[in-house]
Amino acid sequence: MGTYQSKVFTSGTDKTNVICPPAQVFIKEEFDFLLTIGGHLANDKVEYQKLMQLLKQLGENQLYIAENFGATGTERNVPFEASIAVDSTFDQFKAVVDQFDSGLGWSINHFFIFGDVASWGIYKSEYPTINIIGCSPDLTAGFQYAYSIEGNGLDELEEFLQQEFAWKPEHRQQLIESYKL
Repeated sequence: MGTYQSKVFTSGTDKTNVICPPAQVFIKEEFDFLLTIGGHLANDKVEYQKLMQLLKQLGENQLYIAENFGATGTERNVPFEASIAVDSTFDQFKAVVDQFDSGLGWSINHFFIFGDVASWGIYKSEYPTINIIGCSPDLTAGFQYAYSIEGNGLDELEEFLQQEFAWKPEHRQQLIESYKL
């Protein structure tokens, strides 16, 4: 799992060298970056199906989930990792997530989401509570369709981001600069 992750994301070497937003977590500078509201990878069955259909078109067979362990406040010693087939249902996906956290379902952690194809990745961020999609420019329209994103998603989330970064407004600007929004 880590081999594919390292082709898309950069991450710290331990819990003290953490890399997470607003800093850049993607390796590929040529990626386009899109934002959606966070909390879950997909908000409903329709969004999940559209995402899985896109991943199938890219030739993916599995979706990999790896916790950005250093960014998560936990006493656990082992990060959460899982894989799920792209032909899975939304309910099957939720069952995998519930194995990790049945009470909150990802609400307090940071995750790298990726596949075998190194031309895309999704970072599920707790602060700010957004998903950051990084993809090669030829895939941008597909992710915009799957998540119903207009443009890069910044305009839609602007008020939310101002609230999330109210205590540290310079983080909002860093996010915008890091992800070329």
